[in-house]
Amino acid sequence: MLWLKYEAISGNHTNIDNLVQMGIDNGCQAFIVTPNSVIDFMDGFENVRFTSKNRYHSMHVVALPTTIDKTNQYINDILNCGTVQDIPNILIISHSTGQYNVNNNKIKFGDSSYDLITSQFVGQYNTSEPRLLDTFDIASGTLIENANLFPDKFSNLQGRLLRIALFNYKPYTIWMEVTPGTGNMDALDSEQEKTIFIDGTESRLIMAFCKLYNCTLAVLIDEESEWGVLSDNMTGNGVLGAIVERRADVGIAGLFLWFHEFLFLDYSSIISRSGVTCICPKPKLLGRWLLPLRPFTPTMWAADFISFVSLFLTIFLIKLTKSYANSMCENDIISVWLHVWAIYLEQSTNFSTRHLPVIIISIISLLTSLLLANTYGAGLSSIMTIPLYEAPIDTPQQLAEKNWAWGATRDVWIYSISNATEPELKKLVSMFQASTFEKLSARRTSGDFCYSVERLQFGHYAVGDYIDEKALNYLQLMNTDIYYENIVRFACFACDRKRNPKILGIADSGQSNKPEDTFGHFHIKTTR
Repeated sequence: MLWLKYEAISGNHTNIDNLVQMGIDNGCQAFIVTPNSVIDFMDGFENVRFTSKNRYHSMHVVALPTTIDKTNQYINDILNCGTVQDIPNILIISHSTGQYNVNNNKIKFGDSSYDLITSQFVGQYNTSEPRLLDTFDIASGTLIENANLFPDKFSNLQGRLLRIALFNYKPYTIWMEVTPGTGNMDALDSEQEKTIFIDGTESRLIMAFCKLYNCTLAVLIDEESEWGVLSDNMTGNGVLGAIVERRADVGIAGLFLWFHEFLFLDYSSIISRSGVTCICPKPKLLGRWLLPLRPFTPTMWAADFISFVSLFLTIFLIKLTKSYANSMCENDIISVWLHVWAIYLEQSTNFSTRHLPVIIISIISLLTSLLLANTYGAGLSSIMTIPLYEAPIDTPQQLAEKNWAWGATRDVWIYSISNATEPELKKLVSMFQASTFEKLSARRTSGDFCYSVERLQFGHYAVGDYIDEKALNYLQLMNTDIYYENIVRFACFACDRKRNPKILGIADSGQSNKPEDTFGHFHIKTTR
């Protein structure tokens, strides 16, 4: 047990955050708080729950009783605190007032008894209302009903509202507005019912969860901000901003394990794996006027030139040293030059000599030139038969060397590699460009821009709507991923801990493959 002493002083909350974080970091999963510090504790827990070393989804809090005259206000203050929604296992000890029922039986107790109260938590409305669990009679030292003081509130949520933040991002989340009453989902803060139809790999999982645990779903849609951005002051927009500002309970839409966002939100268990790669412009056909040079690489051409000059100088120096120095003339130099050219071009020559070294060197050069000529001829034949293209972009290194920009509608595509230390990844981060839908659509045929896409777990691809099937005639998929990540859900709702075992069960069974086959945006072939 760790005893944290805190003296509550009006307007002074400098110590409580550090004390609560100290307790959590030291493994505390249960806290007993006094009446004068319970609200400060709740606020402190909310401030440090994401920055602590440990995160526990089964925190237990016991609030000790206050004076009899402040009991009702004391209970209401605790249950109206927003943090209570993240701590369902809260127990409030208060003096018996006689206004609560135990199992629908009105029981009147004296001053020598205490009510044991928790939050309602379940139900579509009034989730912060007090719920009497039992009453402790001091005289007998027993509980009247002998009830479980920390009941499982998740086995049946009794229609509790679960708000989902999403946008249209195939195949994870798909939504459309339909005639009222014909959809499968309510829009948040809408008076009309069933006006939204949602589907997709992650949407099906969340709907299955609510069917299993009896909760009611409502969707919050933000197509303009998509994933959104979080600020350090706990504000933001899009899916992420809706969760951190508590406008939504769960966010879905292909969310990755981002470190910065982890400092403000809770993750679910891993749903699936996803790789991030690019669709780049197809290689262009090389100019035909350079075809005679294509059979050999620049290095091979340089080696041929060096060998040609070396052969010429060797024969020339041999003839020069054989006592011909006085009689060497310009015609002799030209004859040696033409002799070497004839050898390399496999042509006849009338060059004659009686010097054995020159004869040996000429024979070796003739055999070498025969091998080179055959190699060149074979290479030229293949080039004339099969068109020759520029080198494709198949790896992150090639993309970085090409120095082409790549991008999408949001910077979330580089969150996972923003702190990478590898040189090519650092360069790719600097090359990324977030742009509007219209600008991205206009660059599909520019020939110098790549688009980021997701390579899903079972072979399909999540592609932005700015790339249609017609655009794929000009684009080609990279063979390797830039990086890979794990797909999760972000949440601030405590019942996410209940969903994790179900997520793992579905992942283990391979059932995620079927909805991906149904909603996979493209099945792109990597063959040329």
